[in-house]
Amino acid sequence: MRTSFFASLAALAASAVAAPLEVRETYATWSATEVQTLVAHIIYGVNFRITAPAGYISGAPEFDVSCKVLAFSSPEVQPCTFNGPQADGSKVEAKFSYTGAPVTVYHTFGSTTASGGSGTLSYNTDFTVDVTSVV
Repeated sequence: MRTSFFASLAALAASAVAAPLEVRETYATWSATEVQTLVAHIIYGVNFRITAPAGYISGAPEFDVSCKVLAFSSPEVQPCTFNGPQADGSKVEAKFSYTGAPVTVYHTFGSTTASGGSGTLSYNTDFTVDVTSVV
């Protein structure tokens, strides 16, 4: 009994190690421009402008917003400001974090939310956000 238990446990562990990592689909890529990195001794926030064309996913309205996200004084999701017309029911929010993606952007329209994270940020350098979640 003990031998079969350990054999089963070893087989389970081997199959778990051999399992491939989940590949996340990228639905769209948004470009963040006019980036101003907020720095003291470390990067603690960023100002940026981000846009997306209408239809980047089915039914999505376009947006053009300016965002300011701070890690310490406002670590929760923060609203972005539209730079022009705002489609009915459309909102864009962003969050800065030291865990996972430094910047996560959320676009909500109707009952749909599309979101994605940036890669590593560099000082005052434009970046992209890959949209990997649509719910």
